[in-house]
Amino acid sequence: MVRAGQRGRDWDQQIEVMELPRAFRTTLTNVPAETPYLWIEPRYLAGSRRALGPWRKPRVGLLWEGGDWNPERNVPFAALRPLLDTHGVEFFSFQRGAGRERLASSRYAKHVRDLSGDSPNVAYFAADIVNMDLLITVDTMAAHLAGALAKPVWVLLPYEADWRWMLDRRDSPWYPTMRLFRQRIRHDWHWPVEQIGRELAAWLPSASLRYNSI
Repeated sequence: MVRAGQRGRDWDQQIEVMELPRAFRTTLTNVPAETPYLWIEPRYLAGSRRALGPWRKPRVGLLWEGGDWNPERNVPFAALRPLLDTHGVEFFSFQRGAGRERLASSRYAKHVRDLSGDSPNVAYFAADIVNMDLLITVDTMAAHLAGALAKPVWVLLPYEADWRWMLDRRDSPWYPTMRLFRQRIRHDWHWPVEQIGRELAAWLPSASLRYNSI
């Protein structure tokens, strides 16, 4: 590997990172999917635990916008409101940027804790993910980060999703802890959010057991 600013050395082959699967003859049967393959330093985990406070009931992180690179992957905050009416859950917002305004101006602002100011860099961001029970997110860096950390993560996908999510799959061969919820109609998030709501209601009793036994 030649780092930025380093003088080049002799090599036998040059290859783009995105061409490595072809070079390795990667197929769905041998995708490298041993997770976690990222680990967080204990000091970041401890700092996140202190900032989050007591863990009283299942924690669900939310991220509904991934920036302007592909606006079709963004979910209007209003579309998530059916999820926020779920009882017995603590919701936490991982949203950065302009998307935070949608939360601040809604009636759910007092019921969803905004973590954006508590995670100044990706290490703190990752530590907060580790200290969640579940992350619900659009197709953005957080989805890949949660998958690499082997945390349960549910991803909302637009009608024309990135090729890495393939077609008609509800799982990901790269991330065993990930589930996919796809649009059936372009720009219509009603169906995938409804599906997540059902799954959340089914998931909640088992996730609550650990807290009820404390």
